[in-house]
Amino acid sequence: MRNLLLWVSIGFVMLLSTACRPKVHEVPKPFVDPNLERYIESFVADAASYGIVITGDKINNLRVVKFVDSVEQQKQAYGQPSGGESLAGACTDVVVDTRNQAGIYRTGERKSWQEIWISNTITRSASAPSLVLKELMYHELGHCLLGLDHAAAAPHKIMSPAVSGDINFLEKNWVRLLDEFFGSRSQLVAGGG
Repeated sequence: MRNLLLWVSIGFVMLLSTACRPKVHEVPKPFVDPNLERYIESFVADAASYGIVITGDKINNLRVVKFVDSVEQQKQAYGQPSGGESLAGACTDVVVDTRNQAGIYRTGERKSWQEIWISNTITRSASAPSLVLKELMYHELGHCLLGLDHAAAAPHKIMSPAVSGDINFLEKNWVRLLDEFFGSRSQLVAGGG
């Protein structure tokens, strides 16, 4: 009876250690929504026109770019905190430590990649005005490909915490916004990885 109790206890401890372990994500196959791919190409071309080189390695590390129902739910699925606000988009660095069955880290098995999620409830998927979606994508690509943080909220810039969403403002000011966004970063090489 004592051996049975010991085996049940060991089994219970093993079950708990497995159940509490974080979900392990595999490095995903590359997927870029065709409605968003043109913005990446445009971003890389605009960056190059300002002398900013974005290497293939950097672009290849951006594994997934897609519309999602909820950016907050995507963040939670990867174990990332969400402030509870409705986000229009997010660039996220996904880092996974592969563990063996005993939960021990294997040396050299750390995997990482980047993903961009665009809320289709806020942008209404591909039906959002093209320039509004472009501003949002440039904002997220600024995080992912250039490593930029948010800029001050005023005056409005591409890296402001909230995208403008005002098509008239964007049409009148797009060239100025690009000059401010890329101009101060000329001669930058965004690569490695």
